[in-house]
Amino acid sequence: MAKLESAEEQLEQREKLLEEATTRKSELEGKLKTSDENFCKTDSLLSQALSSTAELEQKLKFMEDLLGESRAAAETTSRKNLELEDLIRASNGAAEEAKSQLRELEIQFIAAEKKSVELEQQLNMVEQKRSDAETEAREFSQKISELSRGAKNQLSGRMEGYQEKISHLESSLNQSSSRNSELERS
Repeated sequence: MAKLESAEEQLEQREKLLEEATTRKSELEGKLKTSDENFCKTDSLLSQALSSTAELEQKLKFMEDLLGESRAAAETTSRKNLELEDLIRASNGAAEEAKSQLRELEIQFIAAEKKSVELEQQLNMVEQKRSDAETEAREFSQKISELSRGAKNQLSGRMEGYQEKISHLESSLNQSSSRNSELERS
């Protein structure tokens, strides 16, 4: 009887253990299922991470290429900027030289204008003198003409007087000759 009780107790204990083991097994199966789900999620996340990593690597490569192109463009721009600065300096130098030449030309132009005014004044004076000389020449010519006419008139008058005297003298001479002839005859 004692053996039977002992066996029953053992059986009960075993049933409890079996029950605990079943419970434990259910718990472990639940945990295993959860672990499987978590593993699947983790695997999915890992796949996504790997995919994202590949995309990020491509993007990184693309960005590195862009950076290289940007650096090349920046170097080209910098070189062009330096060339433009040189051109600007050269243009500024040429502009300064042109301004200097323009100032010199303005000075020369002012001097030439002044000289032109002086020459114009001199020309006006010469024109005035020529006009005065022409007026004097006309007046002198008129005076000469008047004097010439007067002299001609005087000479003409004198010639007439001389002609009359000559005629008178010739007449007197003829008379004297006639008288001499008569005297010689007598």
